[in-house]
Parts: sequence; structure tokens; C-alpha cells
Amino acid sequence: MPEDLTTYTYTLEPDHLSERLRQAYNLHQAGRREEAKQQCQQILLEDPVNADALHLLGVMAFQAGQEEIAINLIKRSIVAAPRNVHAYNNLGLALEKQGLLAEAIDIYRRSIHLNSNQVGILVNLGNAWQKQGQLAEAIDAYLYAITLQPDNAQLHNDLASALQKHGSLDGAIHHYRLAIRLESGYTEAYNNLGLALQRKGLQEEAIAVFQRAIEFSPEIAVTYYNLSGALLIQGRATEAVETYRRGIKNNPNNAILRYYCGIARLLTRDFKSGWAEHEERLKLDAFQRKDTIPHWDGSPLKGRTILLYAEQGIGDAIQFARFIPNIVELEAEVVIECHTELKPLLKQHQTAFGVNAIIDSDSPADENIRSKCDFSLPLMSLAYILRVYDEVLLATRVLYLRAVGTGSIQIPDTQNLRVGIVWAGNSNHVND
Repeated sequence: MPEDLTTYTYTLEPDHLSERLRQAYNLHQAGRREEAKQQCQQILLEDPVNADALHLLGVMAFQAGQEEIAINLIKRSIVAAPRNVHAYNNLGLALEKQGLLAEAIDIYRRSIHLNSNQVGILVNLGNAWQKQGQLAEAIDAYLYAITLQPDNAQLHNDLASALQKHGSLDGAIHHYRLAIRLESGYTEAYNNLGLALQRKGLQEEAIAVFQRAIEFSPEIAVTYYNLSGALLIQGRATEAVETYRRGIKNNPNNAILRYYCGIARLLTRDFKSGWAEHEERLKLDAFQRKDTIPHWDGSPLKGRTILLYAEQGIGDAIQFARFIPNIVELEAEVVIECHTELKPLLKQHQTAFGVNAIIDSDSPADENIRSKCDFSLPLMSLAYILRVYDEVLLATRVLYLRAVGTGSIQIPDTQNLRVGIVWAGNSNHVND
């Protein structure tokens, strides 16, 4: 990750201005930014082109989320002191924050031209090149930084990340291992190594690496997630549940761990606990709706209108659509919101489902229908709210997958005929 935006320790001169700069810097370091800002502004009243005061003000503006002001101030400081490599570095970070990667890369390179031995700036340059997709250049930056600090574990981790993205999985694994050798408790490198080993198909080695990472840092939630995922790939759902539970014990408010623990529980057929923990996903930003329709809590629906919406993949929506008739039976007006691609399938069976309308997700044209809904609920929450704790209750009540059209295919008269149905899935999804 890029270094935090910081200013450097000022070289103090024996005059009163340098002393005041030192005071401003110390105030900034102590978190008293407003006082530090006032001190710098007072200095600039007497010396409008004081490079250090402009630089420090720029740093504070960046830390306050005022990137444009920060860029302007640091550029002015560079005009006043054009060989200040720290100012170039901080300007590059501010430009990155603004999404101006090409400009940031140019600034980092200019800084390195002034002083090629700045490891932190080389790392920032490598990170910016990675974001830009220029992996070969990023690798070169990290390799040069490693020649300056060969025992720096973070450098090996960053290089490994770039190598992995560049397609050199063996090289990445080598440098992840070096990072761990240099810093035995480097949890990020352990996790990265485990994921790289998984990519190589070495699941048992990956599991051992994740377990080692947990020994060093039992408070890191992502490691439990990674270990559980590796166990699930091997079909070890019960062990995955136990791993998630250990992670939740150390991170009781982590909704991601609870959500995925719910999925693992469902694989063990623990439907009651599984559906309940599966609801934790609704606390995550990725599952938040833009509208303000109240979430249905199971209260009476007679005479009310409920919006049942597809929140995830098309396949998920098709599976959970089986529960729509259960909601219709509660004497509710039911509106289904789904993917555009799924709408024709559900439309064919609108009468069979007994729903009032089927609309597109986030379609402005359907906003009038959406605005009249009293409640909303994800399709994938139906099993939880209907208390589907037994596999018998998972049976489809309305047959909504059937052949469409009048065309026919002549099937040969043979006893050895095998018919396969292929679900293509989403080419953009990691598991499809």
C-alpha cells in the first residue's frame, strides 16, 4: 500500500522562522492541525514563498480530504524549492487520490530522478504502475527498491503481488515466502501466499499457510475467511463452519464472516442457523438498496404490497423464486423485481405465481410501481423468513422452468441416449 502522506522533518536554521516551522511541525505531529495551520499561515504572511510552510499546509489539506487545495499548495512549494523530493512524493500521492495516475507517475519519476535511493517513492511508483496496469514497470520499480533494502519484507510482498498479476505465479510464491522469512508474523504475506498456492492447486499447502497466519494474528478476520474457503473447496464444510466460528469469536461484529458462515452451515444442512446467519449479508454495503422501502420483518401482509427483489445472480433468483407462492398465500399484493434477462422467464408464469407485476431492477420506468410498495424483501431471504428448516419444504410448488415455443426435436429411438442440461452461469463471476 502507498505510504501515508507525511511531511519530512524540517532542517532547522538558527533564525526565528525555522523555529516557528519546527513548532508548526510539532503541532501537526501532535494532532493539533488547526494550530499548525495558523502557524504556517502566519509564516506565509511574512514569507509568501516559504516552501516548507506551503508543503506542510498541503499535507494538512490532503489529510483533511481537500486534495485539490493540497495539490495547489504542494506545487507552489516545489516552485519555491524544486529539489525537495518529499514534496514531489506527497504531490504524487495527492494526484493518485484524485485518480490522476499518469500525472502521479510522472511526479514520482521526477522525484526519483532527483534522488534514486528513495525506497518509499519507488514503492509508491510501483503501486501507481500496478494500478495503471503497467506491471512490467511496477516489477522493475520493486526490484530496484529491493536492491536498496533487500531485507524489507513489504518490498518482497509488493513485488510478489505484481508478479502474480503478471502471470508469474512461481515467482510470486517465491517472494511471498521470502517476505515471511524476513518477517515471521507478516499476516498479509501469509494470506497472499495461501491464495497463490490455491491458484496453483496446492490446497493442503494453502490451508497450512492460513493456519499459520492465524497462529500469529488470530484477530485478522480475512484469514479465517480464506482458510474456510480453502476447506470448502475440499468439501470440508463442517471444518469450515468451525473456522468461521473461531473467526467470529475474535471478530463478533464482522458481518462478512457471519454471512459466509451461514453459507457453510447450509452446506452441512443446518438450515435454521444457516438461513439466520445468511441474513448478515444485508448489513454489508454491497447489499444495501438505494430506495427507502421498509424491510419486511414477517408482520401481517394482508392487503399490503411487498416487493420481492433479486439481489444476486440469475441462478440464485431462479432457485428462490420457488417460494413466491408462499408469500402470495399471505393475501399480499406481490411485485417481483429481477434482472432484465430473467424477466421473460418469470413473465410466462406470472399467473401461476399469482403476482401482480414483474419489473426490471433499478428501472426508472418502473419507479411508480416500486413507490407503492409497503415492504421489500430479497428473494434469498424468503427461506429464512418462511422458516424453511427442512429439505422437504424446499420442494418447488410451481413448475416455472419449462420448454418455451412450439418447436420440437426428433429424439432417436435408443436406450443409450443421455441428455445434459448446461447452465452457462456468469462469465464475470469467479466461480462460474
